[in-house]
Amino acid sequence: MQKIEWTAPGLKGVQHSGRTDKKGRPIKDRYSENNDRRNVGRLIFEVLPSGKSFYFAYFPKDGRRRLVRIGPFKADNTTPGYTLAEAREKRDKYSKLLQDGIDIKTYVEQQREAEQQRVRDHEDSKRNGTFGQLLDSYILWIKARGKRSYQSVNDSLTTYVRKPFPGLLSMRADQITPADILDVIGRMIKNGVTTHSNRVRSYLMAAFNHGIKHDNDPASYLPEN
Repeated sequence: MQKIEWTAPGLKGVQHSGRTDKKGRPIKDRYSENNDRRNVGRLIFEVLPSGKSFYFAYFPKDGRRRLVRIGPFKADNTTPGYTLAEAREKRDKYSKLLQDGIDIKTYVEQQREAEQQRVRDHEDSKRNGTFGQLLDSYILWIKARGKRSYQSVNDSLTTYVRKPFPGLLSMRADQITPADILDVIGRMIKNGVTTHSNRVRSYLMAAFNHGIKHDNDPASYLPEN
């Protein structure tokens, strides 16, 4: 294989050697960046007809070389990936972890799993704390305090909020705006329900105060939580 120049323009100009295996599939061209330090891993540049990528190569305690993918080579601002400088920063980070006795492949897998869990948690959080849950939580809260009015409050919220505004129930409680509440109260007044509209307004205000005071989590009082 050709000798490559470890500079941004040099890597950009590297072409695949054209080598193929017995089945005609392209063989990966891999170039190792030399360094003067031992046992700290090396940066690997992989070239295929389909693209170029950076890897980190190191020898764990079992003595067998391992490769951890850093990411695609970023040739210019129009392509995603890592520049040579960014790949070297990642190499230096992995080298330090390696010197601290941390296996890089295991570390990367743990980081990937943690990121996937963060994504799952984020998606779960979008399904929690809805306006509907806030109302349900508020009703359970006043019921738990022995207030007999909880049933009439619940009936009012069902009649004037849940049924006529089902779309609001699936929204997160912190995304409900004053305009949304004005729609609820305005509909009641338009239908001639003037006196009770003040009660519903107070119920909604109390429900939001309940949510704010309870760890910002309207789902806290729900049975499944």
